[in-house]
Amino acid sequence: MAMATQDLLEAISDLTTIREMKVALNVSTQCAFIAGATTFLGGLVGGPAGIFAGGLLGTFMSGYHANGKFKSVPEILATEATPAQKEKLAEALKQLLTKENIFTLVQLAVTIQSNRALLDAIQNVVRQFITGDMGYKCIF
Repeated sequence: MAMATQDLLEAISDLTTIREMKVALNVSTQCAFIAGATTFLGGLVGGPAGIFAGGLLGTFMSGYHANGKFKSVPEILATEATPAQKEKLAEALKQLLTKENIFTLVQLAVTIQSNRALLDAIQNVVRQFITGDMGYKCIF
């Protein structure tokens, strides 16, 4: 019995390593700029103590700015991937699983428990999809 796209993606999303993958939503550079700018301004205004105060303030501002702007891969797949993108990811996963002689979700569940290489390969397929096809940056 062939694996349905939605069932396969749900099974993959339930894997702990996939759930732990986070995606930055173009906020890292903004946070770096905030922290750097406040540190620089603090240094101009207050010298060494100003660098400390500016760096501390910039760190807090960056943390506040980035709050909630990192999403998990399952959340991205469920809410932002189009049906065509989901199908493309499922096909890539099915190709990988077929090479490993895995044709059902039951076989996948049994095999993945003892096969770390398969888990790593699945993680690589998902990472390539998220970074290449969806244009995000994965963070671990």
